Amino acid sequence: MKGTILEYNEENRSGVISGDNGERYYFNIEEWKGTSLPRQGNKVDFSATGENAQAIYADSTLMAGSSKKIGTLCLLFSLAPSVRINFT
Repeated sequence: MKGTILEYNEENRSGVISGDNGERYYFNIEEWKGTSLPRQGNKVDFSATGENAQAIYADSTLMAGSSKKIGTLCLLFSLAPSVRINFT
């Protein structure tokens, strides 16, 4: 199931996900499978059992799109020094 993190509380290490189906799901940090802490607004893919979210992963489709954009920007900046503009 897909969803978005509505909130994450670092003190009690728990949060709430809004599923794309309109339901809310609660989770604790043990279910987070990401390399960085969850943040409000993160798009996620998860399994639901009742009102609890389990096996929560950052949405890989968004991550792939971001890395492509970053790669394109890096390429453009690496080519920029070889481009000269003559204003005369």
